[in-house]
Amino acid sequence: ANACKALYDMTGVDFMVGHLHVPQTKTFKNQKGLVKTFINGCLSELSPDYNPFKNQYQLGFSWVQVAKDGTFVVEQIEP
Repeated sequence: ANACKALYDMTGVDFMVGHLHVPQTKTFKNQKGLVKTFINGCLSELSPDYNPFKNQYQLGFSWVQVAKDGTFVVEQIEP
């Protein structure tokens, strides 16, 4: 499933989530303009003992720069 789309449908605003451990990014267009959505990878064990097989975890994190006017740039880094 596309988590960015599901979360966009619930919120309709720019967001970044770090709980799902699978990097995603998607841009949507609505009546207010462009809406950017991001999901971070993880910095943890990719096959933890409590869930060694049933995950799609990927390493990654984001670098965010925010300007004084509120605009932002997100770089998702996946080693």
